[in-house]
Amino acid sequence: MLNEKGVLCEMKAPIALLFGTSNAGKLGAMRKHLEGLNIEVTCLDEIDIKLPDIDERGNNPLENAKIKAQAYYMATGMPVFSCDSGLYIKEAPYELQPGVHVRNIGGRHLDDEEMIEYYGELAKSFGGQMTVRYKNGICVKKTEFQALQSFSFCIPLVSFSSLFVFLHLAFINGF
Repeated sequence: MLNEKGVLCEMKAPIALLFGTSNAGKLGAMRKHLEGLNIEVTCLDEIDIKLPDIDERGNNPLENAKIKAQAYYMATGMPVFSCDSGLYIKEAPYELQPGVHVRNIGGRHLDDEEMIEYYGELAKSFGGQMTVRYKNGICVKKTEFQALQSFSFCIPLVSFSSLFVFLHLAFINGF
């Protein structure tokens, strides 16, 4: 391999990184973002190890990302990248914030159509418009004692009207 000065240099073995997801859309996007780097990304479906069921009991996306990264690291011994997201509505009081429970409203799991109906009705209750954003939590568990983490609003504020068809990431390439 040639370095930036055109000098032949030794190619190091790729860094193996387990992406804590079984979502093919997320895996494809991650591989595309890491193209050209010496990182080999594997997802949960591509390893032959019994993985634990994860109870995402965190109160926010970062807590869930840390729970997943820790559990998958302990099961595999591999460095793990894990993420989670939650939906936050500017106009809604605390008790109506979906947070990490975007699909679980009132103890019930919503399918795509039910989500559209629920959030459309919620927007109507706020005068036909809501300002929403996704908050993302990311954790990279490198070793037993070392983890990197980040918590941010990565997707900018967007206003949705009650007429807007609420598009969840599940509709776009498996997100």
